[in-house]
Amino acid sequence: MNAPMQFTLIFVKKEQVALDTYTFYFSAKGRPAPGRGWDFIAGQYVKMTFGEENHLFTISSSPNNKNFLTITTKMRHSSFKKALLNLTTGIPVSFEGLRGDFVLKETDAEYVFLVGGIGVTPLMSILHFLDEQELPTKITLLASFSTVEEVIYYKEFKEIESRNPNVKIVYTLTHLEESVQTWTGETGRISEEMIKKYIVNVYNPYYYIVGPPKMVDAMIEIVEKMGVRKEKMVKESFSGY
Repeated sequence: MNAPMQFTLIFVKKEQVALDTYTFYFSAKGRPAPGRGWDFIAGQYVKMTFGEENHLFTISSSPNNKNFLTITTKMRHSSFKKALLNLTTGIPVSFEGLRGDFVLKETDAEYVFLVGGIGVTPLMSILHFLDEQELPTKITLLASFSTVEEVIYYKEFKEIESRNPNVKIVYTLTHLEESVQTWTGETGRISEEMIKKYIVNVYNPYYYIVGPPKMVDAMIEIVEKMGVRKEKMVKESFSGY
């Protein structure tokens, strides 16, 4: 097995996209030439290193984006996240990758993504790539957030939905009472009833489940209870993010 490729990208900027959540942009102009291990598949992740510390991040930009590689993350009280937040333009950052199996098995299949919070980041890469390539992949995204202020990518995903009949975007809030802003969408946790509300044939799609470990376990239990075969499930837990 080949060793993961190591590369350096230049930090460009950061943008706050929700409460305590930022997207970080790294210049991709100096990346290795295609065919030398760099080109990634939408949904994969990289390892970022500062000094002796490192952290895994899903790539949130599309493989078609030749200008930037982006990662989107919630800021926690850790030395690594503090260093990330304090990056200044022009600083070189070390990466290792590319990794991960949270990628589409085939482009002409149907997928249901059951997502919790920041676990939605791989969908930013996947949905933009499908939209740019005009692929026939059918995707229903059910994403759960606590409050309106924590929601990310909703507007971007709804724009893709508006021009792509194969994409359905559903966000639900579990703690609407704690939100400052108003919300007219779904509320409550993702449930069997909610899934069946938006999926005609629940046995047909692949189910991709990503989020905090407890949420992932709960979704696996629901999908198994519906009678979906295990080979049609893919899961990825975002712990310690």
